Amino acid sequence: MNTHVIKPTDKAESQKLRWLQVACKNKKEYRHNNALKGIRIEENNAVATDGCRLHMIKTPEFLKDYLNKTLIPENKVTVTPKPQEFTESNDLYPAWSEIVGLVEDQIKNGGVKFKIGLNKKYLADLKDMPGDDLVILTFTGEEEPVKISKPDNEAVAIIMPMRI
Repeated sequence: MNTHVIKPTDKAESQKLRWLQVACKNKKEYRHNNALKGIRIEENNAVATDGCRLHMIKTPEFLKDYLNKTLIPENKVTVTPKPQEFTESNDLYPAWSEIVGLVEDQIKNGGVKFKIGLNKKYLADLKDMPGDDLVILTFTGEEEPVKISKPDNEAVAIIMPMRI
């Protein structure tokens, strides 16, 4: 596996990288698919998911050199702009765009009244979502993923509901 050192240029970029890492599986808790421990860098979006939640931002310039790679942080990413070490994963990354597309389709088709349960830790992670303090929560069904986004769509999170 290749190792990469990434240096965010400012605190805002470091915060974006840290927020993505929050949605990655912990190395100790998940050994079956290394890709879920990492951040997937694609042309338009940088994505992280642990299977229950998904964090996505527009790919920042400082990550453009790593397109189509999944990078696993070696340590906790700091919010101060300093070099961060990542290992490249060759494992298959989940088809995250299908999940996002499904949620978008459900939003367009209207909604119903329901109760929904969400993991409070996942909601607490939203406090570090890049951008201003306003977030938009979009619900489409009691057993459907919840979309959390910024008004400018700079950052998006998707959280799977819990049974109540």
